[in-house]
Amino acid sequence: MRTERPAFRRVGNCSSRTQTRAPAFIYARNVETLEVMFRLLRETFHKGRYKRIKPLLAQGTLLDIGCGKPCDSMPEGAFIKFMGRGTGMDIKDIPNADFEFKQGDILDIPFAAGSFDNVVAMHVLEHITDVDRALENVKRVLKDDGVFVMTTPDCKWWWNIFWEVWERTVGHMWHDEHPTKWGKKQWLAAMERHFKVESVQERWGFELIVKARKG
Repeated sequence: MRTERPAFRRVGNCSSRTQTRAPAFIYARNVETLEVMFRLLRETFHKGRYKRIKPLLAQGTLLDIGCGKPCDSMPEGAFIKFMGRGTGMDIKDIPNADFEFKQGDILDIPFAAGSFDNVVAMHVLEHITDVDRALENVKRVLKDDGVFVMTTPDCKWWWNIFWEVWERTVGHMWHDEHPTKWGKKQWLAAMERHFKVESVQERWGFELIVKARKG
């Protein structure tokens, strides 16, 4: 029985086995596929949150703090557009915004006291260090008995590891943007210093959705 011998190629003065490599376009296609998967994952994550928050809100005026695009593939004012109403505010300017927008800082919200029936701050509070000052500002612009909904990570040990990897790769736009890394108990304690907490939801094993009311 004849045994096939592997092909050899001459390299300099020595022979080596022929190495077959996949064409470059296959690697490029794999990278493109991963990018599409991550985009869909991020959009599913954010849009799923919007669906959870919508029934928590009251009728009337709405302020979305941190209304800039939640990820590269979603638009500015994504939640405002999902709701079909509201005013957006972000620390960064949004030129030519196609929704009602005002630039501002959650530490010094540029609206009069009692301006809104609802205030939403999705993944905003972990970006600042003076959380109590921010919550007091939110309380100031809410009407009596107004609703405040905030979302933030519940910083468990595994989340901190995940986020360290995420922000250095796919989530590079958020690198070093989370100075406040609190767990559930710390977040709820802060909320209860300023509001009456009505409900707490958890999503995806790490995200907190807290509904509170101005008392």
